[in-house]
Amino acid sequence: MCQTVAYLIQGDKEVLVLQDVVSITPEGQTVRLVNLFGEEKVIEGRIRQIDLLSHRITIHAGRPS
Repeated sequence: MCQTVAYLIQGDKEVLVLQDVVSITPEGQTVRLVNLFGEEKVIEGRIRQIDLLSHRITIHAGRPS
């Protein structure tokens, strides 16, 4: 089974944040990600795209202007 992978966009780079993501929760200026194994990451930024077909989440780094 293929789980979703989250990437953080910083300038012109995409940085891998977390693999096997099963939960995404926007929380104000941050996004909380939890993977299949219970590992959590809280990223400052906003969701740019969730592509379910490609199992891919992209988050734009930093606070929205």
